[in-house]
Amino acid sequence: NGLAEDALPLLQALDPNAAPLAARDRVWDELGRAARTEIGKGAFDSAYRLTRKHSLARGEDFAEAEFLSGWLALRLRPREPEAAAHFSKLESNVSTPVSLSRAQFWQARALAAQGDDTAAATPLNRAASHATTFFGLMARAQLAAGPTSLAPLADPPIDPATRARFLARPMAQAMLLLADIGETDTLSLFALAFDDQLESAADHALLADLLREAQLPNVAVRTAKTGLAAGRLSVEASFPLLAVPRAAQARGVEQAFVLAISRQESEFNQFAVSRANARGLMQLIPSTAQFAARREGLSYQRALLTDDPDYNMTLGASYLAHLLDQFGGSYVLAIAAYNAGPSNVNRWIAQYGDPRQRGVDILDWIEQIPFAETRNYVHRVLENLQVYRQRLAAETPIPLRIREDLQRGVY
Repeated sequence: NGLAEDALPLLQALDPNAAPLAARDRVWDELGRAARTEIGKGAFDSAYRLTRKHSLARGEDFAEAEFLSGWLALRLRPREPEAAAHFSKLESNVSTPVSLSRAQFWQARALAAQGDDTAAATPLNRAASHATTFFGLMARAQLAAGPTSLAPLADPPIDPATRARFLARPMAQAMLLLADIGETDTLSLFALAFDDQLESAADHALLADLLREAQLPNVAVRTAKTGLAAGRLSVEASFPLLAVPRAAQARGVEQAFVLAISRQESEFNQFAVSRANARGLMQLIPSTAQFAARREGLSYQRALLTDDPDYNMTLGASYLAHLLDQFGGSYVLAIAAYNAGPSNVNRWIAQYGDPRQRGVDILDWIEQIPFAETRNYVHRVLENLQVYRQRLAAETPIPLRIREDLQRGVY
């Protein structure tokens, strides 16, 4: 009923363990919402009292609750040992590279905050093994004595016997038949069920090949992401390359940046239309596309947002360049604004401080973004950006610049 202040003492007195197991996710929804409100007010101790009693043991809500508890404890010095314990517990109860690297990186941060750099090196090295995740890349950059690179970043060749075994599987045979008769919707459903049964990166690459042949590039990326979440990286399937039109490059935005946004927005589905009417590869809403078309001196044609990938990328790159200009070259702020809108980003700057100012910890600033989707979006686009720089360079090693990207626009 909008009575958040009245609800707070009730939530602080609540014992989540008294709730039925089936209701504990809903209890966390309320605790987490209240904790985010307290974080917005700078009341970290109050927020920590809410999050640390979440009573969850597994799943996405557990991961968020345990991470937030650790992050808050780290802010509440001298509670660094509690923070390290939260991150250790998180690491022990998650399985995806994204979640593992986040737990390991922040565990290292908590140990380093206690002055134990030797102990911190162990989880930091574990985090660095997850080389295509945001926190894995951060760990890799932190551990490097000098410039480091993602090269070589390529898939090993697939031998004919492996290909033949894959294509002989009943599900693969069924999908080939569906492709032949043009049943792409059913084919997509089969693929999204089949990807859970695959056991190697090569199989994910072969499934992606089949889907691209069927003109389903976005489903190819989606299934490859399933493999990536299980630790099976197929580079070409997970991070496909599209030609970025010259008009899109004319604004000075990196090709890798355009691809990084497109992968996160649509998984390269040029026909994607969201519930909010965002359209095409870079998911432009019509008003944004009209603004970008005026900037570029182009006529606005809504149909082209989905019919012409080059048109969509040209307008998307123009809008991204506008956001970079608006936020002083800050990649973090431009990415957040692409997802949540510039007005929200300006509000967060006013509330949490300006991450372009020295002395504001950019990682902490990102964690204070109140929208879970936007926090995730910033991390995913920045990790995509590192991978696409190396993909575009092929075998030439490109220095990892994730820490520099976080500091762009700092004054």
